[in-house]
Amino acid sequence: MKNFYFILIIALIFTGCNPGGKNPESEPSDFLNKDASYALGMETGFNFANDNTYIDVKAFTQGVKDALKGSTRFTDEQAYEILQQAFDTISNNRRERYMYAEREFLIENLEKPGLIITETGLRYEIIKEGNGPRPTENDVAMVEYTGKLINGNVFETSDIHSHPMAFPIYELFPGLAEGLKLMSVGSIHRIYIPSDLAYEEIGRGAQIPPYSTLIFDIELLSVQDTIPFFGYEPCCFFDFDNDDW
Repeated sequence: MKNFYFILIIALIFTGCNPGGKNPESEPSDFLNKDASYALGMETGFNFANDNTYIDVKAFTQGVKDALKGSTRFTDEQAYEILQQAFDTISNNRRERYMYAEREFLIENLEKPGLIITETGLRYEIIKEGNGPRPTENDVAMVEYTGKLINGNVFETSDIHSHPMAFPIYELFPGLAEGLKLMSVGSIHRIYIPSDLAYEEIGRGAQIPPYSTLIFDIELLSVQDTIPFFGYEPCCFFDFDNDDW
């Protein structure tokens, strides 16, 4: 978890500013002024808040004070183990919540009219049916798309580009590759990709948590043999099990 590493960075800052755990007011030393100290605390708070992790501020402040004095309740090894256990617990609890939320969404999603479910568990709705060719495993799909989570948060969209995006079918994670191969050029589909066909228990960075069903609104514009050299960008939804990556 990023907060864990942020705390370690802060610890290094304190160590560098206050060698030997001596009181920084007792002798000349590098010293953060009041504004800089406040800014450091503010940045720490933002990092915790952005990660939806909340702390006992009084205990946190006391830990900082004790570290600066060189007299702490725990050794470095004990502190590391305590933090690791705490973040492991938070991580496990979050995974359980993500799993529950996905399970509830997929059950409710079954009631959507016009929903088609494939043998793999991929789900999609046909918004508009085209009459062009379908991409195959070795093709590149040129698309306009928006990808979002079940809570509505958009994690990726072609709207930020001035051109369509190139999706090499052979490099995509399984659910997205399958969904595109079900589309004809000119089609618009809404594709629901359960996590076991996407990023599973790992997630993808900060934007896609573990056990995330991904929802793609995709318009298939054309099918190419290769990625066009100018004016287009390849997508980034790779299959991490692909031997090419």
